[in-house]
Amino acid sequence: MKDSSKYVSVVISALLICLSAGFFSFSLSCSQPGEPMQEEMSASGEAPDVDANQTDSGQEAGNTVCPHQLFNIDVALGHIKELCVNIGCRPAGTEAEGRAAEYIKGVFSSIGYEKIYEQGFPLDNGLTSRNIYVLDEGSDPDQVIIIGAHYDTRGGTGSPGANDNGSGVATVLELARIFRVNDNVPTLLFVTFGSEEILAGYDRDCHHFGSRYLADHLAELKGNVIGMISVDMVAAGSYPVANSTLLCSRTLLDLFVAFAGAQGVFPTFIQDPGWSDHESFEARGISSFWAEYREDIYYHLPQDNYDNVNPVLLNRMGSLLQGFIESIDQADCQVLDSVSNYR
Repeated sequence: MKDSSKYVSVVISALLICLSAGFFSFSLSCSQPGEPMQEEMSASGEAPDVDANQTDSGQEAGNTVCPHQLFNIDVALGHIKELCVNIGCRPAGTEAEGRAAEYIKGVFSSIGYEKIYEQGFPLDNGLTSRNIYVLDEGSDPDQVIIIGAHYDTRGGTGSPGANDNGSGVATVLELARIFRVNDNVPTLLFVTFGSEEILAGYDRDCHHFGSRYLADHLAELKGNVIGMISVDMVAAGSYPVANSTLLCSRTLLDLFVAFAGAQGVFPTFIQDPGWSDHESFEARGISSFWAEYREDIYYHLPQDNYDNVNPVLLNRMGSLLQGFIESIDQADCQVLDSVSNYR
């Protein structure tokens, strides 16, 4: 779907074609701006509403022109609504978590990913969970950056997990849609993790099952993983945070903070003990960070629901992450490759 050609003649030709038709539209082989490539059906059988206005300048794709995609807040909100309203609480290994996984697979398929990977793994409570991921090849296909979010919710809390972590899943899904069209230098692995939360009734280290499983099996992937971004709780709070355990190089975090600062956004750095899925990859020597907002007053409470999602914050972080990923060039990949030593 991608072609780096962005010549003025292509754009002008596309505009003339659209004008001659009397309206702006694109072939079905190219998704409408902010719209799935096929009709996207929710787990409840309804297609979410989409806004067809989130686009930028065009780029050629086959015989059509696919506009440069921007983060679409309406699409992202639709994902959160499906996860926390139509599906609801999603404790690890439950039927509801399984329904969420099927919804995520359907979204990946609807936006054009032909190969969708699943990783099943056992939990300490005797149940099983799974990761769902896709790969979007970059111009440097051997360098891989993981963008991930967990889709389960904390058991025993009654929380439907709109912010924690429907917001992160929605952001990952929307970024996956965007980069089916937009160019990127590193290959991007978009993943939703099962069973990130501490299992109900177990000790505090009984968590991060999905991300630890993927981190333990990176050698099975084609390509060299040079970085990981955990997107977790990005639709509630008052200030942006970039977290790292500092178990390895903070290079990717520093690149993000520098990019954000150039956009007038200044994330607070916090050295955390490993409260999100970045921990699994930093422990393996992969430069990583966790993007979030703090403080969420409804953390792990029933009030972490759709009504308390802040669309402004969600759009701001989604757009910031999109811009950051697009800014990563060959030189950045080489630096990340030199400091990320898988162990």
